[in-house]
Amino acid sequence: MVSPSYLAVHPWLRIVYVVSEVERGTVCAIDFSTPGRLKLLSTLPTHGASPCHVTVNSAGTRAAVSNYDGGNVSVFELDERGDLGRRLWTTKFSGCGPDRIRQRSAHPHQATFVGENLLVTDLGSDAVHLLSPEGGVIRSYAAPAGFGPRHLVVRDDESLVVLGELRAEVAVLEPGPQEEHWRTRVPSSRQSMKALPSGIVSDGRYVFVANRVTNSIMKVEFHESATDDIRWEESSCGGDGPRDLELLGSRLCVANQDSSLIVFFDKDSLQQVECVEQTSVSCVVAVPQ
Repeated sequence: MVSPSYLAVHPWLRIVYVVSEVERGTVCAIDFSTPGRLKLLSTLPTHGASPCHVTVNSAGTRAAVSNYDGGNVSVFELDERGDLGRRLWTTKFSGCGPDRIRQRSAHPHQATFVGENLLVTDLGSDAVHLLSPEGGVIRSYAAPAGFGPRHLVVRDDESLVVLGELRAEVAVLEPGPQEEHWRTRVPSSRQSMKALPSGIVSDGRYVFVANRVTNSIMKVEFHESATDDIRWEESSCGGDGPRDLELLGSRLCVANQDSSLIVFFDKDSLQQVECVEQTSVSCVVAVPQ
């Protein structure tokens, strides 16, 4: 496949879903249940340009694809074998932001299933959208101007930790019944305000952020109280251009795309423990056991 950019795995089946970040975007389902062999099950159009993210719900019944240049999100049905089925719906977004180059139109960068609903980070229009199971927009949470929401993680208290690529910041969003509160905003790197953060993961206590320009990993602890007190530390990512990161038990795995290295760290100390070469690696995912 051409320009594979992001992966997602089925919750329990040995199926991986891959998007091709090209003008006529596609998503495919691949069976990897046989050791040493990949079997292509299906390939479907994503109905949008430059798909940059794919995710699967916990029930293993739906896959959502974010089409960055298409300005939309498409959701597909998954059958009992984990194969891609019919497209259920596509939701198109609108809007823009103050960055005349990166925010001329809507650019959804990630979709996250929350129960039956879907949260979408829209870098182009400075918003986080909440969609219904049918694809309707329930609510849009406005981010600070020029923030550029890229990815997010959902905390146990249902607040959201949102990664702002354009401002190189990490913020806590507390969705309220009437209005949202952006409680805490901290730099994604202490080294540069233009760090180009790329990925964010959380183990429930800590949040880990990858920064491409500074080639660093930031580890942040947000307190449960409504104060702005935080603890953070920053370390080298062990390579160049970290595009993605993932938690694997006690380890943090970082995909350094520009140096073609997958680097493993102890998540508590951020000490490097292993390094594997992999050409132009852009995404890593944990496979359910």
